[in-house]
Amino acid sequence: MRGLHPDEDFLFEVSAEVIYADSMSIETILAQLDAEIERLKQAHALLANSREVTSKMIINRKATKAVSKVRKQRVLSPEARKRIADAQRRRWAAHKKAKAKVKVKVKAKKQG
Repeated sequence: MRGLHPDEDFLFEVSAEVIYADSMSIETILAQLDAEIERLKQAHALLANSREVTSKMIINRKATKAVSKVRKQRVLSPEARKRIADAQRRRWAAHKKAKAKVKVKVKAKKQG
């Protein structure tokens, strides 16, 4: 039942090479095994390194978010608050005045 597990193909290939080993010298087999072990070590190192880099990136993102959330609250002086409130009241008054003019025009059109 080949192919059910990812490692089974690898094991089958290795066992197939062992079957034909009688035509190969032991030194050749050892050299191939050493090359395969070296390739696997390199792959392992790459994956381990990428995991470390990924975890460091996650930690850095969390630290950045924590820093950005701890912003100092901005404080307005009482004079600045008064200026802002007065300006908003003027905007509201202008809006109400414009709305009242539109209402008067609409009433005039209905009556006329």
